[in-house]
Amino acid sequence: MNSLAAFDWRKRREAILETMVRPSNGFLSALSADDYELIRPHLRTIDLPHEAVLVETGETLKRAYFPHRGVISLVV
Repeated sequence: MNSLAAFDWRKRREAILETMVRPSNGFLSALSADDYELIRPHLRTIDLPHEAVLVETGETLKRAYFPHRGVISLVV
């Protein structure tokens, strides 16, 4: 593939990624298309019940949460 064809392919790929529906989470929506694509396969949507405990004091954090709406608070 010559360099012009590779450049055109990259531009088309970027345009496709930019038109994909992005999550409403501010952090995720601020990522570049390439960075978002790196983590997208690992993202899952879950429903968190009211007053759910995500991690207890002293436990190792095993997941990151990126809320679409609502509030997650830290109580120490």
